[in-house]
Amino acid sequence: MLKPVITEKSYALANRGWYTFMVEKGVDKNKARKIIEEVFGVKVEKIKSATVKGEGRRSLKTRKLIKSGPIKKIMVKLAGDQKIDLFEVGGK
Repeated sequence: MLKPVITEKSYALANRGWYTFMVEKGVDKNKARKIIEEVFGVKVEKIKSATVKGEGRRSLKTRKLIKSGPIKKIMVKLAGDQKIDLFEVGGK
């Protein structure tokens, strides 16, 4: 599973050439590289990965704490002048 992270910070990073995605916990850098190169048809130069700690929230009905599991986030740097269209913002 591969989901793009669409936030203000990820758009700012995309302007500098780094694209952010959420992946399943068991995906390593080599698998992520293959998936992105196949899906978007680009050449990946560098990959950074991080595991983001799960968040907790309160249930309104029972007032119990519900925790979500950790999420793996990868940041991808593309080779040359390649871009991914999902992260392009329209101008004024």
